[in-house]
Amino acid sequence: MSTLETAFTGSRPVRKLLQNRIIALVVLLVLYNIVFVILKGGSFFNLDNYVSILLNMSIQTLIVIGMAMLLISGNLDLSLGANMAFAGILCGFLIKFSPLGILGAFLVTMVVSICMGAFNGYLVAFIGVNPVIATLATGFVYQGIAVWIAGPGYTDFPQAFQVYGQAKLLGIQLPVWYMIALMLVAQYLMANVRMFRNFYFVGGNKRAASMSGINSARSIFMVFIFAAVLANVAGFVTASRFNASLTGIGTGVELKAITAAVIGGVSFTGGIGTIIGAFLGALLLSFVDNGLIQLGVAPSWQNVVVGVILIFSIVVDVIAKRRK
Repeated sequence: MSTLETAFTGSRPVRKLLQNRIIALVVLLVLYNIVFVILKGGSFFNLDNYVSILLNMSIQTLIVIGMAMLLISGNLDLSLGANMAFAGILCGFLIKFSPLGILGAFLVTMVVSICMGAFNGYLVAFIGVNPVIATLATGFVYQGIAVWIAGPGYTDFPQAFQVYGQAKLLGIQLPVWYMIALMLVAQYLMANVRMFRNFYFVGGNKRAASMSGINSARSIFMVFIFAAVLANVAGFVTASRFNASLTGIGTGVELKAITAAVIGGVSFTGGIGTIIGAFLGALLLSFVDNGLIQLGVAPSWQNVVVGVILIFSIVVDVIAKRRK
């Protein structure tokens, strides 16, 4: 096995799980493509459509990566969409009305997002509040503050800011490259860096992890911060790509992030999963969305499909873990 393979697969059990999940999802993606090539022909099977699929999933996948880390640690964060929207609103406000410039606005919003994640992490890790209740509540707070700052939002940003979300590299818009780079970095960290590997132990058995010398509270605190950082990047890139920062931009993103992660083999009950698997889950969901749109399915029924997929994925996850 090459050094690169070892770096991204980690230990033998993780490697086995990764390979099995990747094979299963790749086969499913191939079968899905075959079906839609038969149904839609050239309107589905063309380079522009595939690039569009990657672009449409790119920003949401940043949230998927953070949510996968949280689920692996035995937690979740229902405020990530609000954090994403807040980051875009605050960044837009600072770019339009302050002398900080683009870099200064980004750094300020990053600090604020880190504080949001740290607050969520503190409530869950040190106070002991249930993560669903804690992050649902803080999500309402963050969303409310964003609306208070900007109302519906801001538009018409400087061209220099739009470049970050609209420029192309090798004919593909930058958000796709951000997604790929952050996915690979996150997979490497989760497979090789001790602090990130600890998320698996904490999610698998928090009490056993603490007894073995792992600071479970600190691990949980940190994973909320990492997820918030990714939400901040997602908010920044969204505002740049669409030349608008809107308060409702992150609504519902958490549901799809959880669905993608669980489809990709991340256990809803913690301790199991990979970032690459979560990425493939997001890719499958993006293909499903694209296919439903091409079939003319109403948006409301698209949400129904996502919900059904989530229920099915969680049931499969629970049964598989019970058998183990």
